[in-house]
Amino acid sequence: MDEHRRTYTRILPDLISPTAEFGHNVHLGHNVIIGDNCKIGDNCLIDHYVIIRPNVTIADDTEIRPFCFIGDGAIIGSGVKVFQHSDICSMTVIGDRVYIGSGVIFTNTQRISHGRDFPPLIKGPIVKDFVRIASGVVLLPGVVIGRNALVGACTVVTRDVRENEKVIGIPARRVGEVPIEERI
Repeated sequence: MDEHRRTYTRILPDLISPTAEFGHNVHLGHNVIIGDNCKIGDNCLIDHYVIIRPNVTIADDTEIRPFCFIGDGAIIGSGVKVFQHSDICSMTVIGDRVYIGSGVIFTNTQRISHGRDFPPLIKGPIVKDFVRIASGVVLLPGVVIGRNALVGACTVVTRDVRENEKVIGIPARRVGEVPIEERI
């Protein structure tokens, strides 16, 4: 029986890096993985099974719900809510008080180099303050979502979205302005 035993190397020997910094009143769920040099602000919730790669900054009063992934060097502002199964790629910047529905995918690879002899081109999306992104949205590399914009469910954002603009569809198309009473 022993001759059939397999060996393995642990990829992450510790689930939370000793170099990660935490503010006051941070709550961590089960099996959270936090990489080196991460900074998590005050009053944050990092829910069950969240993976946070190295050099991520999460500001105060932010909630990251279960099964989310946050890539290397991402910056997330204060008062942000990220719902379950969302994937925030490396080099993404998210402003303050942003709502991100479940299953949202941020992408950052403009030129995929896997197995080829050229470097990848990496540029994460930028989401300005007070944006609302509904469930199932895909943001392509380098797009900028303007302040107070609203992105409808299952939209694929292939171009920048202007401030206060409302978009839906594949690809995203303008369907109007966010009403004044909904703007911050």
